[in-house]
Amino acid sequence: MTDRSDRVPLAAKEARCYASQKCVMKLSCARWLATIPHPGGTVGDWSIDTGNAGGTLLCRGFINVAMVRATASAQTAPRKVHPPL
Repeated sequence: MTDRSDRVPLAAKEARCYASQKCVMKLSCARWLATIPHPGGTVGDWSIDTGNAGGTLLCRGFINVAMVRATASAQTAPRKVHPPL
């Protein structure tokens, strides 16, 4: 069972991750938490990439879920315009 959620706004073109080995960062990684888009969603396994610290904070596939959510909310939030004083 995974904790994938449609509330993680990761672009459909970004590959998702399914770690087959131990991953200590999966609960803060947008690739692990985002739902897999259908049809044509791609899935990778960065946990086996030990040469590039797969499954750790230094993993080359790691995308911070907090940064993805902050970027998405900044792009969709309406800008408040105040009248002159």
